[in-house]
Amino acid sequence: MQACAIPIYRSRRFVPVNSDLGRDVLRALEHLQVTLDAYGAECTIRCEPPFSDTMARHLTLSFAATDHAIREIRLEIAGDDLSNHSDMARPPVDFLVTSKNWADGTFTRWLAGVLA
Repeated sequence: MQACAIPIYRSRRFVPVNSDLGRDVLRALEHLQVTLDAYGAECTIRCEPPFSDTMARHLTLSFAATDHAIREIRLEIAGDDLSNHSDMARPPVDFLVTSKNWADGTFTRWLAGVLA
């Protein structure tokens, strides 16, 4: 038997994360879930395991409201190191979250536009 330590989202939710950025994005999406719930919309966050240790985390967001069909958005959280990311190695995503576009608000503006 082997054991290892891995960073997680938080103690009550055992969701492995690759970085502080991954943790920050999950926290923000959790707040989005709560906000949408107050308006009667459902938001499900599905964390997909990385395809390898060097690849980024993939998230799928599913949105549903009583008057709209379910919509899915695929995200990839890559951080700063894009050296291991070739187009052939990655499945298609709607938005690649990096430290830069997280910090400057580009991701938040993009998501707001998608949800509008």
